[in-house]
Amino acid sequence: MQKPLWVTIAITIVLSSLLVACSEKGTTQETEISTTTVTATVTATVTATITATVTATATSEKSSHETTLKDLETIEDLKAKFNEDFGKTRLILLFSPTRPVCQSGAREVQVLLNKNPEKDIVVYAIWFKVINSDSRSAWPSLLLTDDRVTHFWDEKLIAGPWFAGWGPYIGIQASDGYLLWDAFLLFSRTATWEKYPQPLWSGAAPVVYWIESLEQSFLALYEQ
Repeated sequence: MQKPLWVTIAITIVLSSLLVACSEKGTTQETEISTTTVTATVTATVTATITATVTATATSEKSSHETTLKDLETIEDLKAKFNEDFGKTRLILLFSPTRPVCQSGAREVQVLLNKNPEKDIVVYAIWFKVINSDSRSAWPSLLLTDDRVTHFWDEKLIAGPWFAGWGPYIGIQASDGYLLWDAFLLFSRTATWEKYPQPLWSGAAPVVYWIESLEQSFLALYEQ
């Protein structure tokens, strides 16, 4: 484990003091040379320590905010993750990566997460092609950076049609009956997924238009 910066500096100062004390036994010239050497050593050591600490901190902070995009191969992948997180509030998001309304919804969800850093929620953000400009490379990785969010790229267009088909049973409707997108589905800690996730606590589309409803439903889960 890396020592705190102040510990390293303190040790360095103690060592330098000992070196100075030893150097006083020699001639004045030797003392001057020794003191100069110690001063240079201390300066170099402290500078190197500070540089290393700052670099390590910056790297650590950068890593903690990095987001990755996983491939969604089957709906079973999402089901397994959902059931694995039993005991936590779970939020499913279905987004187009380039539709402005979806990007706005993602930003609002991040705001909601920022306001509630202590809540034990997990978010599954599923991105897929809805319009021609959508692609894996167009994924807006800077919109949802909370470490409680898992991002999936749905290349095979599995989730949207699946949730549209099961929507009437879950409690949400796709506008065209075929593809559910720009939507959220919120589930409590005790929800399970067998044939489909249930019970649905709250769900709607588009996300940005229903963000206040999402926030109210989300907070209500922690008042029970």
